[in-house]
Amino acid sequence: ALLGCIPSKVVHQIDKKYNCVKVGLLSNKCHPTLYEDTSIVNLHGKVVEVQNIRFAGFGGVPFYDEEDPYGQYKEEEVEHFVNRLKISDVDVLFSYTNLPYGDVDSPYAKEGFNAYNRIVLQELVKYFIHGRLQTPFQRHFGKVNIHSVYRFSEIDIQV
Repeated sequence: ALLGCIPSKVVHQIDKKYNCVKVGLLSNKCHPTLYEDTSIVNLHGKVVEVQNIRFAGFGGVPFYDEEDPYGQYKEEEVEHFVNRLKISDVDVLFSYTNLPYGDVDSPYAKEGFNAYNRIVLQELVKYFIHGRLQTPFQRHFGKVNIHSVYRFSEIDIQV
């Protein structure tokens, strides 16, 4: 999975190098056509099943107010997506944006989608994998494995 903030040249190199199912999400700085002319599926708002594992994705960043030049999605939109997860039986959620963290050293840590807290608290997925923070770490909360990925990461998914 490609979690945004990737130059188009690198996207095309990855697409050519790996002959497998590839999914991607856009950040607020990605061009909307980033995955065009590739075999990479933009996973935003979708559920895709690969080898009996169900993946969902949500790209972009929070939109806080009318003056926010970078925001893309309001909490209500993310809440609607989270409600869909409840009935979709998803194993892995990929997101460009994190859930809100109070203890991570990143300027964006507290600016995650609040609706994501429900995903973790209600254990709606087994894996929550996100980018954006540029701080790699792993956490476990109940039955949810949380991965903050920066640059790249290899994760062994067990469902």
